[in-house]
Amino acid sequence: GRSPSFLSSAEIYDEGSGRWSSLPPMKTPRFGCAAAQAKEKIFVVGGYGGGTRLSTAECFDLAANRWEAMPEMTSKRTGCAAVAVSNNLYVFGGDDGSGNELASAEVYDFGSRRWSSLPPMEDRRCGCAAVAVGDVIYVLGGWDGKQRLSSVEKFSLATRTWSRAGCMNVARYYCAAVVTPANEILVVGGKDNTNTKLSSTEVLCLPMPTSPFYQLLLEEDNRNINLKI
Repeated sequence: GRSPSFLSSAEIYDEGSGRWSSLPPMKTPRFGCAAAQAKEKIFVVGGYGGGTRLSTAECFDLAANRWEAMPEMTSKRTGCAAVAVSNNLYVFGGDDGSGNELASAEVYDFGSRRWSSLPPMEDRRCGCAAVAVGDVIYVLGGWDGKQRLSSVEKFSLATRTWSRAGCMNVARYYCAAVVTPANEILVVGGKDNTNTKLSSTEVLCLPMPTSPFYQLLLEEDNRNINLKI
C-alpha cells in the first residue's frame, strides 16, 4: 500500500463474520505490488520500496500462517499484474524504474521454483489488470508511457501467443478486474486520461470477443456498467 511509509502489513477479510483481521507482515514493505492466489498460498510480487523498484517475490502460506521468500523475478516491476493458473504464476508489465513501461511478461513454475520469460505483450502496460478464463489470460488497461489504455489483449496458454481482445469504453490505469461466476470479466475503477479517479465499472461477457460494448446504468448506486453482448 501507499502511506507516508511503505507498508509490509496485510489483512484478511472473513466473509462470514464481515470482519477484517491482521496477518503477519510481509518480509518486504512494498507499494504498487501485484497479488494472486493459488490453492492455499497467496503470492505477492514486485512493487516499490526502499527507493527502488522491486524484483522480489514472496508467498503467504494460509495453512502455516507465515510468509515465505521466493526467487526474484527476472525484471524489477512496479504496477505489474499477476494471475495464477494451474501450477504457474504469470506476471505482466509494470515499470522498471528506468523510465520504461514494460511489455515483457514472465512465468514462475511452482514445481521447479524458476522464473522464465514469456513472449512480450503487444502494448507496454503499467498499472494494468489481469484475469484468467480457462486457458486464456486477459490483460486490461494500464499506461504505456504516453496515455492511459482502454485496449485489452489476451494470451493463449496453449499457443503462447498474444492477440487483441477489443477495447473497454474507458481508458483505465490502475484498475482492478475479476471473473464472476457468470463467466464475465468485471473491471472496476482506475484513473482515466484526464487523471480522474473512476467509480465506473465495465463487464465483458465471454466468450464473445468481437462484440461491441454497451453501457448500462445501475440505478441503486449510480455506477456505469458497460456490457459486451
